[in-house]
Amino acid sequence: MALEATQAMDPPIRREEEIPRNQGRQSKLKVYIPNDIDRAIGDNARHFVNECGRVVRTRAPLNVKNWKEALTIYGDAMWKEIEGKFEIKEGGSYMKLQAFVVDTMQRLFRLWKARLHYYYKSLGSELTKEERLKYPPPDLPQDQWQYCVERFGSIEFKKISERNSKNRLSEKRTKTTTGNLSFAEVEDILTQENQGVKPPADVIWLVEHTTRNNEGVLHWADESRSKEIHEQLKVAVATHGDSMTQEEILLDVLKPRSGYFRGKGTALRGYSKGSMQLEHQNLTNEQQNQIQIQEQRIKELQETQEKTTKQLQEAQERTSKQLEQQREDMQRSMEEMKQQLLNLTTVAAATSAIADATLESLLQAVCWQGWGGFVREGGRGREGLLAGGGEGLQGWGQGL
Repeated sequence: MALEATQAMDPPIRREEEIPRNQGRQSKLKVYIPNDIDRAIGDNARHFVNECGRVVRTRAPLNVKNWKEALTIYGDAMWKEIEGKFEIKEGGSYMKLQAFVVDTMQRLFRLWKARLHYYYKSLGSELTKEERLKYPPPDLPQDQWQYCVERFGSIEFKKISERNSKNRLSEKRTKTTTGNLSFAEVEDILTQENQGVKPPADVIWLVEHTTRNNEGVLHWADESRSKEIHEQLKVAVATHGDSMTQEEILLDVLKPRSGYFRGKGTALRGYSKGSMQLEHQNLTNEQQNQIQIQEQRIKELQETQEKTTKQLQEAQERTSKQLEQQREDMQRSMEEMKQQLLNLTTVAAATSAIADATLESLLQAVCWQGWGGFVREGGRGREGLLAGGGEGLQGWGQGL
């Protein structure tokens, strides 16, 4: 992005015919980068990569967060150093060379920091920070080394380093014996030695993962993983023959990996077969995840429906029992009320009879008592009776 922004303000000369040739300056070295792989091969490939490494070590700052920040600050200066010495071979794209330079420098920037960390550890764990600062690597500015010492000695970096060390010890990892040569360069050298015919995948794998001692005995770089893969590649080559390319056989045996082509490194990230298989695998995984999610949802809905149905049934049963209990209680209450009414009727009838008899006895007693009082009162009673006249006597008779 920094290079594109710089070129937008000051576009460089891109077409070879626009570069003046007869001015006595040294000609540039030509680099060949195949269209199907992101690696330089041929006579000047090693010199080109080594020069990228030198520029990174002398130009790229270490006290930055990441490569993107380093490229933003010094990317233009680093690119111009490479551009002044190299050019892509005829038929190649200027933009491809530029992209390859940036990608190569990024990879070498990580390797440079890793080597500095190895140098830091080689000084010994007993040295203090101040003592380490006295032993900077050759050609590394003191301020950059001070940043490395502080960074490598931090707790955060130590945790990351321990995690990466464990990952490198994984049984699935393989070791190579090609040194600084990339897989693409090894393949190109073997192809040239084989009269221009690319060797099969198992032969290239054998060369990249084995060495021979002074007696000519073959040794694998790791204990068993590389040898196991080689046997699988031999079977695949014998089975498929020319019906599959080398890349397809590698994909069939080693399986695709995001951002990395097993057996080819990061140079073949855009290979269509690997991308298709990886996309297909990701799509399959996504579909399986979606199916699992849908099945889980269906299961949850079924469980919810069963739970709701069970709750409704229980509610209906409780309601039926309550209605039945209410009906029984009502029937029992009606029977009790009926019995109470019957009892009240009987009691009322008996009470009425008793009341009638009591009233009659009472009236008789009052009548006789009143008549006796009249006799006892003598003249006063007679006067009262006479004073009442016929109405008093009549009322008395009615009372009786």
